[in-house]
Parts: sequence; structure tokens; C-alpha cells
Amino acid sequence: MAHYWQSLLDEGKYLTITEIAAVEGIDRGQASRITHLTRLAPDIVEACVTNANTGLALKHLIRRGITANWGEQRKLISSQIDLHDVVDKTNFLQDHLVDKFKFLQGIPMSSNHPIAFYPELSDDRLRVIATKLLDMRYSTFREMRSPYDDNYTRETAVFGRSKNMLVEMALSDQHDWLSLRNAGMDVTFNIGEVPCRFFRDDPNSPEKSGFFRRNAVDDLFAMDEQHPVMWRFVVEKALTDDDEDRVFFVGYNVYQEKVSEWIYQASAPMLHAVDQDVPAAAEILPASVDVREDRSAKQDDDLKTGSDE
Repeated sequence: MAHYWQSLLDEGKYLTITEIAAVEGIDRGQASRITHLTRLAPDIVEACVTNANTGLALKHLIRRGITANWGEQRKLISSQIDLHDVVDKTNFLQDHLVDKFKFLQGIPMSSNHPIAFYPELSDDRLRVIATKLLDMRYSTFREMRSPYDDNYTRETAVFGRSKNMLVEMALSDQHDWLSLRNAGMDVTFNIGEVPCRFFRDDPNSPEKSGFFRRNAVDDLFAMDEQHPVMWRFVVEKALTDDDEDRVFFVGYNVYQEKVSEWIYQASAPMLHAVDQDVPAAAEILPASVDVREDRSAKQDDDLKTGSDE
């Protein structure tokens, strides 16, 4: 599939991988990961078909980014295979062969709701944060429409305003479950005891350099690879005018793999005040209702009385 898609791009049948993703009905990040498989050395491709250890190691290689250097690919694959040789072979085959197939096909893994890991990560709390992030994004883009604004100035302003808004929310004591851990550019806030950060990125294939970088307070730890150790609010920009921006709340394990996901989007356009003035109340008069006269009956009465009106 990866080579087929690459041939479509080479032949000019599609200009971008985004167009292919739209036709295939999958996320752009998934399509991008699949096309990167064309860089793999032939012997690694063959080994993935017959060797489960190679398949699992390949997952970590793809997450880190596939280099075009085949020698480097083999070195990274070997290091991952050595790491996982301690895993029981029977459980390994059962747990990871299906994951390997799904990953190579670009099929998203099933993810647990965040509350399955931490009871404080409830829908209502996540919705409070997500709604605020989308509202801030909407209002900023609406305000910055001058000839001197472009996507860069708007996105920069959205980030700065969102960061300051989250800091203010955490310090306001409006929500007893929300607290501030770090007010810097990598702003970190706690929902209960769970540290969280926010980004504007692709939730399925993050590209921001600091996305997986953890600071001193973003310090969750877990022995189980199916348990998240970092949580991110990710604002996904709508790809078309017909789509809506969405907010993902994603938990990643120690291998930077998605193991939990929650999604929010506004179901309808939200109305926003344009100033601080409250409009004066307007009196609505009661409706005037009369019984409509039957015109045909009136004509009959006129004929009987000889009226020529």
C-alpha cells in the first residue's frame, strides 16, 4: 500500500498525502506513517512478515521516525529486539502480532477512556478545558482579521492566549480539581493529581519537537506499558471549511504510544459577545389574533340580501 500511494504521488494523480488520506477515509497522520514504510530496507520488510520481534521493534522505529539510512534502521531494530527478548514468547505472539498488523495497515488501536486509569479524568472536567481551548481559538481567529494577520500570527496568538487562560483558570480556585504546576512556556496543570499539557498538533502523528518532552512536574511513572505516563490536550485544526476544530485528550505510554483517548468537538456554532454592553430589554407586545372570515360564506349572504358590494 505504501509503495502504491507513493506511485500515485510520483505520477501526479494526487498532489499531497492529505488528498490520499481524504480519498481513503483515514487520518492524515495515519496515511503519512504508511508512506514512510517505503523507506524500509527490503530485509526488514521480509523479517516483519515472519518474525514477531521484528514487528514490535518496527513499531518503535516508526514512532521515532524512519530514517532513510538502511544501516541505521537495522541497528535500531536490533536494539529493540534485544530489549524485548526477555518477554515470554507465547504472550508476545498473542499480544503483539495483531498490533503489528494493525499498525502497518494504519488501523488505529482501541483506546481506553482516561477515567479507566484515573478517576479524576471525568468527562465533565475534560469538557471544561476542551471548551475553553476551542472558545479561545475561535475568538482569536475572529478578532485577528486585519491585512497584517496570517496563519502564523493567529496560531501564535492562540497559543499565548490559551496558555495565559489556563494559568488564570488554575489559579482562580474556580475549579477545586484544577491546579497549576508550571507557568512557563511548557505550562503544566493538574486535573486532580494528573499533570497535563496542551498542544496544537496532529494527535495521531505529533510533529512538535517538545510534544513528548517531559518537564520536572510532568512526572507520571508506570511499570505497565499499557498505562499512560503523559497526558496531552491536543487541538486538531479542521482540514476543510466544512469540518470543525476538535480537542483530543490523549494518554501515551513510556514508548510514546497512544493508549487512551477522549475527543471533544462543538456540536453547533457558538455565539460570542462582541463587547461588554448588555442590550436593553425590548418589550414584546401580545399577538393580535382575529378569526378569519369565510369569504365564500360572505358572498352567499350578499347574494341573498341583494347586496352589490
